[in-house]
Amino acid sequence: MVVGHNPLPTHLSNLGGYQRPRAMPFGRTRIVILGGPKVGKTNFVCSDKRSIVLDIRGGAHAVQRGQAVVVPIPDYPTYIKTLTELCAAKRAGKLPDHDRIVIDVGNEWQQLLSANIISEHNNRKTSTADHVKSIGELGQNGWTQLKNTGLDHLTMIYDAGFGWTVTGHLFEKRVSEDGPVTRDPAIKGGIKEF
Repeated sequence: MVVGHNPLPTHLSNLGGYQRPRAMPFGRTRIVILGGPKVGKTNFVCSDKRSIVLDIRGGAHAVQRGQAVVVPIPDYPTYIKTLTELCAAKRAGKLPDHDRIVIDVGNEWQQLLSANIISEHNNRKTSTADHVKSIGELGQNGWTQLKNTGLDHLTMIYDAGFGWTVTGHLFEKRVSEDGPVTRDPAIKGGIKEF
């Protein structure tokens, strides 16, 4: 079977396989991968040689056969500098072989963003009595700022020409002893926002 100008190999054509002539390139997609601990999320994202993994958790270095570029992210200044430089390089055409930025793992990414928001808040306050220790102490404004910061960074990635992937943990919980088990994302603020 031929669709467009790309002939499929016979063994795929015989299975009824087809290829869409104008499908969106995989690299420009936006993907959230959620799963329990140790199920292979990081292994999966590190298998794509066209990806650049921002390793916030520190787990991607343990992937044995990864093909992606892995950049260790120990703190917010390293994160924002790396993100800004990667986006500028992509816009300048300097990263033709890489089309995806992976944030591994999303809940640690949110902690990194939260710590920066808290630091900026505390630096603006002259009295230590006004200092906060958690994003929750800033109330709804803090959560909104966290969500908007994350969305701004994902938009920056996409606008530069990359697709993006955010990995995240799912945790099982049971509301009552004999109630059903639910799985909740560790990424806060409603995953649908991303």
